[in-house]
Amino acid sequence: MLWKGHQLAIGELMTVTSSDAAGSNEPLCMGYAEFTRKWKSGHKAINEHRAENDSGEKGMSENPDNINDSDVFRGWFGYIERGIYQVERQRHHGDSTGFNRIRRLQHLLLELVEALDPDGARASESKPVPAAHDCVCTRCQKNMAKTRAGTV
Repeated sequence: MLWKGHQLAIGELMTVTSSDAAGSNEPLCMGYAEFTRKWKSGHKAINEHRAENDSGEKGMSENPDNINDSDVFRGWFGYIERGIYQVERQRHHGDSTGFNRIRRLQHLLLELVEALDPDGARASESKPVPAAHDCVCTRCQKNMAKTRAGTV
């Protein structure tokens, strides 16, 4: 479970301000390139921290002055990252329940994007991952109905 406070913090971290020609500021979701840059910067800092700790030098946890914005950014996603690794471990051991839930979530999020932005002004068309067992998204429900009717 991702607590409401963590959800709000991640939403806050993912919000950037974009200025238009008229000078008004519009809050937008951070783009993939910026997210990746921040994510990788935090990963690099974590690896440097581990190397420092292995060599016996002071690391980030012992000196708060060494913590930068990318470390803080990545830290908020730790619970999600651990959950993804757990789902993958379960899948490796034959339990696909968590993996199916993630696929269902991806489909439902895609439906939300399509409902909020039907003309693709903010997001271009995206393809869903293959259907998950008991997926409740509209696209999967239509495909399952076609399969049951024998039209696929």
